[in-house]
Amino acid sequence: MTTQPFQKTFVFAKLHTACALGLLLASFLAYGEATAPVHAEATAQTHHADAAQAHGSETAQLHAIVKTLVDSNAAFVKAHNPEYFKPFADKQHPRATVVTCSDSRVQSHALSKAPDGDLFMVRNIGNQISTAEGSVEYGVHHLHTPLLIIVGHVACGAIKAVMGDFSGESVPIRKELSTIGLPPRNEANDETQEWLRGVDANVNKQVDTALQKFPEEVKSGKLTVIGAIYDFQNAMHQGYGKLVITNINGNHDTANVLVGIGKLTSVSPGEEKKAAPGHRAKPAATSIKHGETLKESEPKKEAEPKKEGESKKPAEHAEPSHEWGK
Repeated sequence: MTTQPFQKTFVFAKLHTACALGLLLASFLAYGEATAPVHAEATAQTHHADAAQAHGSETAQLHAIVKTLVDSNAAFVKAHNPEYFKPFADKQHPRATVVTCSDSRVQSHALSKAPDGDLFMVRNIGNQISTAEGSVEYGVHHLHTPLLIIVGHVACGAIKAVMGDFSGESVPIRKELSTIGLPPRNEANDETQEWLRGVDANVNKQVDTALQKFPEEVKSGKLTVIGAIYDFQNAMHQGYGKLVITNINGNHDTANVLVGIGKLTSVSPGEEKKAAPGHRAKPAATSIKHGETLKESEPKKEAEPKKEGESKKPAEHAEPSHEWGK
């Protein structure tokens, strides 16, 4: 018996920090599509050259990676003039605290075209809150980022290890793996589907941990906690390299996906500059409480007939609809 591939999508719970969060989330969702060809062209030759040398010896591997790092940094310096560094030379004002996995396949260029000074990155095996609590708290409490995003990924080695027996690992590794809790296996799923289900369950667990740790910040609208899965295999059928939003403030019900994501990524032209890096927007005055789901907009009441002689007001423009992935 075959089962449909696991295609869990995303959810919406709470709207606040609309401008900064909207623009940042929109850049997360769109950036990979827009820059993938450029990034691929820039790195393919380097990776192929390194791979050819890497199969020789440890010394050859060492020389290859050090040369890559030095050459890549030299190219970076050449491509960025001093003006580029001015906004974050003396202080950092990131808009997001990002908790993601240490996996080499998950890098900040998949989230933002200019992560410098914009993303406060926290990395560990299994993208966990509990094993990096101080770093996460620093991002939320000291840097006051309006967004805390947990980014898991397909084919996560930590999840695979927890699905099996990791008793043979070293004490430090066992310690970090032991804090990942997975649900009982669903026998209807094959191994790959169950692996992805575990990735999703872990992201949800980390979101719940964050909500327990920062309840007042979320309740007041100062913080939004988002869970996502970075998909470099197209396992979730949203596209290679897609950041798939799966959880917002503890809600992972698919019914509100389009409305929620549309609201979060909608930024008016007048607010775009304010929401850019270094220009954090103020939180919106209203928000949806944790645990609530966003309802579809109620139909507008028909306008009452105008009295004779009363001037007619121009009709209001309807809010544009948003489709996921566009």
